[in-house]
Amino acid sequence: MTTSGSGPVRRIGKSGRSITGTLPPYRGIPALAYESSLERDFYRTLLFDLGVTDIRVQPVRLRYQHPNGRWLPYVPDVLVIYGDGRPPGLFEVKYVEEVLEKRLLLRVKFRVARAYMRAQSGTFALVTERSIRASAVMLKNMDMLFPFLTRTVTQQDCDDLVSALERAGQCTPQRLLEGFAAGRKGTLIPVLWHLIATKVISTDLNLPLTMQSPVWLESSA
Repeated sequence: MTTSGSGPVRRIGKSGRSITGTLPPYRGIPALAYESSLERDFYRTLLFDLGVTDIRVQPVRLRYQHPNGRWLPYVPDVLVIYGDGRPPGLFEVKYVEEVLEKRLLLRVKFRVARAYMRAQSGTFALVTERSIRASAVMLKNMDMLFPFLTRTVTQQDCDDLVSALERAGQCTPQRLLEGFAAGRKGTLIPVLWHLIATKVISTDLNLPLTMQSPVWLESSA
């Protein structure tokens, strides 16, 4: 088997079936190249998880024996490193349709991946759209918040919003911003979304996120 350190062990190229692209670096995690919209959505959920400290796309080249007897390479999609006590996790991202079509071959590959991660005191899991896209509302909220996750904001604006929310207690974005001068509201709206995306300010992302959504600080909830 071959490991890559931080870069992928194979070139990530264009896909005829799905979209390709790159998510920007964040919190010391490098830019993440994806080969499908499903991979993109999964990587986004990982970036929103504050317990994740590193994400390595196509991190290792394993070998498995094909039913025809040949030994072939297998490169799982992503290795996730956590800083909150969870063991490292190796993941394969697939659509259910593809899993069903290739289940016999994938079963062999996944057995190799599980054995590899067991030796690393880690875990291996298959993730599909059934879990990644289980909540359409949550996914829509993440789509809206993601551009603000990596946005550069000033500490002063962050402190002002947090202080205002501490004084107000649970309220809505609209009510929170009413306490600021009209000229600052346009500047503070993206800062507020950034604070929600980074979980400094809490809200229920299982519900549609609007200017009327309840927001609060965990310390004062």
